[in-house]
Amino acid sequence: MEPGFSSGWGLPSSCKNSRKKGGMQYLWKRKASQLYIISLTLLFACSPTCWTQELKANPAHQSGATADKVEDWNSLLLADGELTPERPLLGEKDALPRFTRELLQVKWRQGDPIDLYVIRPKAVINPPVILYLYSYPSETDRFRNDDYCARVTKGGFAAIGFVSALTGHRYQNRPMKQWFVSELPEALGSSVHDVHMILTKPTAIQASQKSGVRAVESGRD
Repeated sequence: MEPGFSSGWGLPSSCKNSRKKGGMQYLWKRKASQLYIISLTLLFACSPTCWTQELKANPAHQSGATADKVEDWNSLLLADGELTPERPLLGEKDALPRFTRELLQVKWRQGDPIDLYVIRPKAVINPPVILYLYSYPSETDRFRNDDYCARVTKGGFAAIGFVSALTGHRYQNRPMKQWFVSELPEALGSSVHDVHMILTKPTAIQASQKSGVRAVESGRD
């Protein structure tokens, strides 16, 4: 009998050993993949609870306008003086036949300036205002689109638009590991507070055009 072959008409013993080794490697890889999937499932299942526990256990993690003020993301309401707005800055202004568009930068948190677009219909005095806040992910590109601006002001309404926290330009100053989902309590809490600040604090927007505000459902034109 030649070396390397088993008795009879069977396959070479070296081929049998190779098949056995390959089968074992396949089983180990399959088990490792299953463990990886289970680990990811448990991670995402536990994450919301961990976020809530972290916020309650470490309220100092929450950031306000200044270092000595704390913004409570667990509350939909803002306490007096919790956020202090700075004076809005006018970035640009466009005058088109059917509407005017202004880009303002507003700020009431350290490191979180907000690009706020104010779009007014032509020849309408004190128009009612609709606030547009879209869901994640979103950018401010739509507010720079002339067709979009003409459409939202067609019925004589003014429009105010911005993006939520940790979205678009508001994500650029954060570490790569921090984004809308990983910092979900901050993203949601801050965005709710932003709406409150825009609608209630005396700014150039309100002084010039606010006669009524109607919110539009997030994610729709």
